[in-house]
Amino acid sequence: MRDGSILDAEMIADEGKQNDLYLLNSNRSKYVSYRVFDILRVENQDLRNQPFSERMKHLKQVLKRAADPKLVMATTILHATNPAEVMSARENAIAWGFEGVVVKGDASYYRDDAWLKMKKRLTADVVILGVNRTKAFEQYAIAETFKCGYWDPELKGPREISSVSAGLSKAVKAAIGRMAVEKPLRENSDTIYIEPKIVLEIEFTGIAPTGAWREPRILRVRSDKQ
Repeated sequence: MRDGSILDAEMIADEGKQNDLYLLNSNRSKYVSYRVFDILRVENQDLRNQPFSERMKHLKQVLKRAADPKLVMATTILHATNPAEVMSARENAIAWGFEGVVVKGDASYYRDDAWLKMKKRLTADVVILGVNRTKAFEQYAIAETFKCGYWDPELKGPREISSVSAGLSKAVKAAIGRMAVEKPLRENSDTIYIEPKIVLEIEFTGIAPTGAWREPRILRVRSDKQ
């Protein structure tokens, strides 16, 4: 801000729900604002080593002075006194269409390890369709990123959904990489396609309008499924 204050905020469109930001480039998005939920500095004073409760007092004063309608104090700040109330807040946020909640202690400083993000997680079983030609794959045949999908009856063949990389051990990635090198079905400059027989369980936070997963991560190889 012009007075030297630094705010921690999130840009939101319309109601701030999970898919609202995807509407920014369309005529359906009517309003953009910043939902402010923390403050790092006020004028020349560093607040990061002050407790969260004190930072909130400074934040209210800064927003009052700014009088900017696009800077909105987060009205969803709740004071929980036990884990059950935290879980209830998370479930309510997800039911309202948000990704989840961020839990901060009243006495916590502004640090990455001082709060806990509790998001919605979904799971799905998919099949590996191909291996992306990453630098590690080209040099060491270690598969790092996988194109995944499912069998589509309408196509009478596999349909790609999204790429995913995080979650598998190096040994499993190396084994899949060897399969891609030894038994490729077809390939192009970006991907080596393999026989679709390895099933993965994926967790993700949601699905974008494009159909891609948001924040996908591999939970396990489903050796019990064909």
